[in-house]
Amino acid sequence: MKRLFCFLFFLPGFCMAQSSLLFQEDSLTEKGTTIFLPKTKNESIFNKTRYVITRDKDYKALFADSVHSRLPVIDFNKYDLVSRSSCYKCASLCPDQPYCHRDACQYTRGWALIERKGRRKVDADPILVGNCNILFTPGDKNAYRHDSDFAAIRKKCDDFKNYPIDFSKQMIVTHEVFGDCHARFEHEFYIDSVRQCLTWRLYEYYGGCRGGNSYRFIFSVPRVPDHYTIRFEEYPVSKRRD
Repeated sequence: MKRLFCFLFFLPGFCMAQSSLLFQEDSLTEKGTTIFLPKTKNESIFNKTRYVITRDKDYKALFADSVHSRLPVIDFNKYDLVSRSSCYKCASLCPDQPYCHRDACQYTRGWALIERKGRRKVDADPILVGNCNILFTPGDKNAYRHDSDFAAIRKKCDDFKNYPIDFSKQMIVTHEVFGDCHARFEHEFYIDSVRQCLTWRLYEYYGGCRGGNSYRFIFSVPRVPDHYTIRFEEYPVSKRRD
């Protein structure tokens, strides 16, 4: 059972990592230290929510008070606590095609500690570009590391014709996500010298609206070497953190 649990957690197909040097879907899917924890509050076999926990307060809030004394102590100065859920039937029948079977997926949750070693948070500046849709296709992600890459955008988008950016020091990244019509978002950016990537971590705060909306984000961030990957992490948050 322990081997099966680990297999489900670190299943490559579940991680959805692309082979491209430009983008990989997640900087927290590499094998960490497996940790076994009790069920979270209101845990269900149909719950596929993924978590990244960075504070002890948020860690304990996931579990009932009655089990707090049994929770392993975690040093959040050194580790992120990451959780994934995967469907064993999908893993067995179609690892590259989730939801391939007729019955509902039933999920097994795994937890791992991922070292923060080599990672540093960096500042990023949001950019407002009006109606410059050339930067986006639905659900797409883009990165512009060189002025030559950005030349076509400057020609087609008036907002960027005279936009001052030094590509020897900065780069532009864009991302579009879909959320409810009252959703709120927070963004964190990290440069990771161990995993050699720039990570864009997006927290989506549920707004309670039944309608949906497309949200487009553009940031100027510190330039990373061309061989660094750019990774995107999205985490739903049902209640705003303090």
